[in-house]
Amino acid sequence: MKKDILTREKIKFDSKKQFLYSVKSLILLPFIFIPLILFVLYVYLNLEKDSILLIAIILVTLIQAFLAYICVFGILDSYKKYKTIKKGSFKIVTDKVIDVQEEATYVGSAFMASFSRPYALIFSSYGKYAFDGNEYYTWSELYSMSTKSVFNYSGVGDIFYLVIDKNEKIISIYNTRLFELTN
Repeated sequence: MKKDILTREKIKFDSKKQFLYSVKSLILLPFIFIPLILFVLYVYLNLEKDSILLIAIILVTLIQAFLAYICVFGILDSYKKYKTIKKGSFKIVTDKVIDVQEEATYVGSAFMASFSRPYALIFSSYGKYAFDGNEYYTWSELYSMSTKSVFNYSGVGDIFYLVIDKNEKIISIYNTRLFELTN
């Protein structure tokens, strides 16, 4: 099997793409939440003002606030990873997969699925890596993959290159069966 070449520059490119992907979700927020808020206000102003309707409005507003919080938290997490890699304050280590986990999720839309993390790899030295809802290795002509494809191609015993921050938290992963690290 032919391996693609992995460099620090390609890791930086991956990080930038993942950050931009999370920012796109923030750009989508106004198109989802503002019409919903306007609809709820329209219904409230044009119907009888009873307590059930008010409770429904409060409930919808709380759900929207929670979803906005999830989006903003995801973007801030992605930005922190991006800044770490952009500064070059990361190291690349190898580690072995000791377990794979696929959690059942019940997300109905592609937009919300990007915030669920149903796939995870457990490494012997660095612990759990939960996949983001991103495309992986978009720079690679051979192995550009979806989250599920990377997960399905990974198994117990596989060795990965792990990009680690200063707190030894996993930022991103690269299977050594697919990639060869060069300087």
